[in-house]
Amino acid sequence: MESATGTSVFDLAADVAGLRNQLEVVARGESLIGVSAEGELANSPGVHRHWHSNYVPVRSADGEVTGIAAASIETTQQKLAEAALMQNEKLAAVGRLAASIAHEINNPLESVTNLLYLAKTAQEKTDIEEYLDTAEIELRRASAITNQTLRFYKQ
Repeated sequence: MESATGTSVFDLAADVAGLRNQLEVVARGESLIGVSAEGELANSPGVHRHWHSNYVPVRSADGEVTGIAAASIETTQQKLAEAALMQNEKLAAVGRLAASIAHEINNPLESVTNLLYLAKTAQEKTDIEEYLDTAEIELRRASAITNQTLRFYKQ
């Protein structure tokens, strides 16, 4: 901290977007409550950070702004946790969608498996034809589900 003594905040936080504008507003006499800033600090380049801050002008007895009182909290970890949570929610939604599609495709395929078994074991030609016709309908159904899924993906 001794190395920062006497150093301008703008030198320490030159790459913090919006900080200069925020402090200029407060220097003109307006309080800023609940503002956000993000960027890099000079002492840790390459590390993108986030802050939530309150700034209030400090006035002399005659009302002139002589300083700025600031209270900031770094919210970088919170932002990272929120991003990770959103990613996990997206993955969970994709997983549920995949399970639903797999279930929808599996139903007609199970029917086809059963119908083929029945066709193999049937004695009557009309029964065999009926089983195979129904199996063909079920395969078309599985194909339609697959095509709908592909169209959804392409969109």
